[in-house]
Amino acid sequence: MSGLAVPRFASIAKRGDVARAAAHVGFPAIVKAVDGCGSLLVRRVDSLAQLHAIIRSVANRSVPDMGREVGQAMMLESISTAPSTA
Repeated sequence: MSGLAVPRFASIAKRGDVARAAAHVGFPAIVKAVDGCGSLLVRRVDSLAQLHAIIRSVANRSVPDMGREVGQAMMLESISTAPSTA
């Protein structure tokens, strides 16, 4: 191990994965599409209810990016709200 801190993360491939991902990662977190580019579908989430709402919103609409639909699989990733020491 290199000693580098890495964020906790979990995939959300279907709505049934939401609670498991949230329990593993915790809040606050970032939810984002696994595919696509830039900041497309990237959102900060602070609660399980908010995460469910975002996943429902993405599932109910098509999001085109470079000629293909994105957002079918999402990732939840922990974030730190502590001040940077760098």
